[in-house]
Amino acid sequence: MILKSLKDKAIDKRIRRELQREGERYLSAPGDIRSLAIIIDYDKLADIRPLLQLATALNVANEKVFILGYVEKVHKSVNYLIPVFSEATVKGNGLVRSNEVQDFLSRNYDLLINYYGQATPVMKLMTVLTRASFKVGLSADLSDFNDLTLLTEPGDFENFRDELVKYLKILSNK
Repeated sequence: MILKSLKDKAIDKRIRRELQREGERYLSAPGDIRSLAIIIDYDKLADIRPLLQLATALNVANEKVFILGYVEKVHKSVNYLIPVFSEATVKGNGLVRSNEVQDFLSRNYDLLINYYGQATPVMKLMTVLTRASFKVGLSADLSDFNDLTLLTEPGDFENFRDELVKYLKILSNK
């Protein structure tokens, strides 16, 4: 219990440091979106097909869509369709242990979609560590992490897609 508390504090400290660093970047309106990163709660949303349809609506090629999923516990016997992470993926000092997750975090993206409602400290950490020009999320509680928050339910893909496309068009016209 004490170790988890210390780990959560280390993660929180790293999140604040990364948010401060991110705050120094100039926010620009999204232009052409050529690469897309998506972070999901894989335990609640294992079907990623609607997210790939979202990429199609944004005219992003499937090979330029990268999805990372949070699971409560990574089971070695399960063959996950996408790279996954859990609390155990992050060391006590806030550093990431998984090569697959490091690979995801090492890329630059035009758009990051945080497609989850309730976030754990590790999910927030992955969000701030992902290098994206523009970040979109679902939860108003996470507005510090996102440039745009669309208040839709996590299972309402159609409404989310329509709202995202609409707001990205508005923002890119300015």
